[in-house]
Amino acid sequence: MEADIGRGQRLRAAAWLALIAVPPLLLVIALALQRSRIPGDGDLAAAVALVRAEKKPADQLALAPFWALRAMQWAGDLQPTFDPLLDQRPPAAERLWVIAEPEGVSAIDRLAARYPTEVRRRFGRATVACFHTARSFTFHAVERIAQARVALVSGGGSVNCDQWNADRWTCPGKPDWQHVGVEWLDVDFSPRPAVWAHPPPAGERLLIRFEKVQLTAQLEVLAGHTVHGANYGGAPVQVVVRANGTEIGRLQREPGFPLRSHRIDSSALQGMTVELEFEISTTNNGANHFVFDALISGEPAAPAAATR
Repeated sequence: MEADIGRGQRLRAAAWLALIAVPPLLLVIALALQRSRIPGDGDLAAAVALVRAEKKPADQLALAPFWALRAMQWAGDLQPTFDPLLDQRPPAAERLWVIAEPEGVSAIDRLAARYPTEVRRRFGRATVACFHTARSFTFHAVERIAQARVALVSGGGSVNCDQWNADRWTCPGKPDWQHVGVEWLDVDFSPRPAVWAHPPPAGERLLIRFEKVQLTAQLEVLAGHTVHGANYGGAPVQVVVRANGTEIGRLQREPGFPLRSHRIDSSALQGMTVELEFEISTTNNGANHFVFDALISGEPAAPAAATR
């Protein structure tokens, strides 16, 4: 009887010991498996060395997935971007370089389905690719904001926001937040330049006009809010786009994060040079920290170098 009790106690003790020992063992195994997928320092250093040797000044570098930042140790001065939607929006560059850890290779595969691939190489567990993404931009809002004309319009008339103050257009007699300018903001999971265009109070409209804009078949508008605006914005923002005074498209952007892509068909005016206008308004501008960018580009051209 006592022997049975002692045997039972030993079995229970063994069972508890197993319960205590197994989770750490599984954790060690999981960490080992994860480590086997992480590029080594030599992998990433070699990948960055290739980009550094062949990257042109106008090229853009991105890291994938967007949270994989170890390559920054070697590539920080190249100012890489971190975009979780990298494969879903056209990069603002003639060529896009991507350094990917294993979890980011799917983004490279999707980009390869959209753009001609100039380079694709592996360095251990790091992958490098270069895509010809046709920097044939005829218009990029963040690059043209200093030449824009800005005004506030209401039933009582209009106010020209024609005071250029360092990096923004300011509106006489209006609060400081009622300005239009390019700012580096955390609006896309990582800082990026965007046009700050806080909508005015209900009943007023903010007009931003760009002269001599050459249209192609499509205009892309990236619209969204800062984190604060996404959380506390009072109401959706309405954006009406006009060419030479005629509406060619409109969009509504609820307070949200990150930037969302909206495509406007401008094929009927393709090849024309127009005055492009963005009208921004809302029914409640409280904490409505709205930003946007706009891009016009042609179709990707043939790659300059053969794939290797």
